[in-house]
Amino acid sequence: MYEIELQLTIDGQQHQVTAVPYDLLVWEKTAKGKRIGDLLPVAPDGTMDFTRLSLVEIYRLAHIAARRERVFTGTLDEFERNVVVTLAGAEAPDPTPPARSGEPASSSRSRPASHQTSGPDKAQRRSSPQST
Repeated sequence: MYEIELQLTIDGQQHQVTAVPYDLLVWEKTAKGKRIGDLLPVAPDGTMDFTRLSLVEIYRLAHIAARRERVFTGTLDEFERNVVVTLAGAEAPDPTPPARSGEPASSSRSRPASHQTSGPDKAQRRSSPQST
């Protein structure tokens, strides 16, 4: 079964809670129409798809687990305003889009733009005769 490690920062202090199947059951019952796959979307390669991660739902689940473990006793609204939640061991996603297959990551199909003259130099260049 699923267990999700969550890191909580409450008033500057770190706490780790584990969302166990019971917490997931409570979350599914309160998050109408949601399933565990909606909470933690997994990409086809088995990694976490952070682009589809719902922080609203992560906070709801973290609140359920924190209350069960008696780390936090307030309401969900108080939890959302006062607690920082991160997935334990999760790193922020790399915002760089992946390279297309078959192309090196640094390839560029366009040439760098040439420097365009502007201001007085441009006006002078237009008025002077071109030499060949």
